[in-house]
Amino acid sequence: MNELNFNLQNQAYNQITGKILRNEYRPGQKISQKNIEIDLQLGRTPVREALLRLRRDGLIYSIPQSGTFVTKIDLDAAINARFIRENLEAKIVSEAAALKNNNLLLNQARDAIELQEQYAAKAEYHNF
Repeated sequence: MNELNFNLQNQAYNQITGKILRNEYRPGQKISQKNIEIDLQLGRTPVREALLRLRRDGLIYSIPQSGTFVTKIDLDAAINARFIRENLEAKIVSEAAALKNNNLLLNQARDAIELQEQYAAKAEYHNF
């Protein structure tokens, strides 16, 4: 495989993944390779290879004679991930507060929170 094909496959994969994460391709939505080719303005091979990779990653699934669909969100997995993230972030903040340069970290954290609040207020969830 040459480098151009690999780059186009990565481009297709990243664009499709981004559309799934931004909810442009919704959980449970039927998607077609042809429509994605048109949407992304990419050829058949990079899109096909990206879809194979997304299938391996569990972001899409296929049902024979029915089509290809965006995987629905597993609520139990999401709840578990949230629990883990909350606990890890609390630990990280606690350890960061104990550092000598915690003023710099505190300012960075305030800036990040302010930016998140701005994005949330504008409903720019993809930037959040």
